[in-house]
Amino acid sequence: MQIAAAVLMGIIYLLNHLVSQQIMIGIYFFIPVALVSWTGGLMWGIAFSLLATVMLLSVDFYAGMPAGSRLALYINTFGFLVVFLGVACLTARFSEDHRKLHRISREDFLTGAMNRVGFYDVLNMEIRRQIRFGHPYTLAIISCDHFKRINDTLGHSEGNNLLIAVARTLELNTRTTDIVARLGSDEFALLFPLIMKHEAMTVLEKLRTKLNDAMQEHRWGITFSIGAIAFDKSPGSVGHALDLVDNLIHENKLAGKDNIQLTSYSDTESAAAAI
Repeated sequence: MQIAAAVLMGIIYLLNHLVSQQIMIGIYFFIPVALVSWTGGLMWGIAFSLLATVMLLSVDFYAGMPAGSRLALYINTFGFLVVFLGVACLTARFSEDHRKLHRISREDFLTGAMNRVGFYDVLNMEIRRQIRFGHPYTLAIISCDHFKRINDTLGHSEGNNLLIAVARTLELNTRTTDIVARLGSDEFALLFPLIMKHEAMTVLEKLRTKLNDAMQEHRWGITFSIGAIAFDKSPGSVGHALDLVDNLIHENKLAGKDNIQLTSYSDTESAAAAI
């Protein structure tokens, strides 16, 4: 964007040379100033504001401004500089506020992990990537067994501490390319790009061990039911993918909890077709 803004400034500079001085082309320098302030921040906005001011002065000197008019020129140019800096400050502030709102809208208020809305977007992009390039991925849901008991016996504050500890443990023991999200209540989702079934079990067993260690450290006595599907082809939609993994969690709970249920999407389709 900085390059595009610089090219735009060059175009405005040339037009300022070519057209009549009665037409204030220079005011349009605020457009590239606003663009770089939005994408690059305040420092870029200040730099382009100063550059635009220098360009305005050079055009007037090139046109042969009489010496007696230079005071008015400096005053007018200073006014342009104030306008450019004001545009830069306001745009950079709006851009920062926009990014904060976007982050907050995708962040779980309690744990700081990604929330359901953000995870839906990320999973949808991963599904599209899988359709286009064939990249595999594994989707997992982790549910805290007997979480209600913690809230009932130790209070909601302790339950919140447990959820924060779960999110923190997952984030510390996954790759930077992996996605950790809280879907709601005591359920967390994990997205592992480029990980298939033979690798996923090793990863999930490691995570369950780390989670159990964290629970024992605080004496919470909580175990975890984990359902996961390795997608070697697209499930078609985010909702369908999550529903399939939710079914595994339900089966896990019925089988006694504290276990990992892992399958591949191809196996799931085959089993559904056999019914």
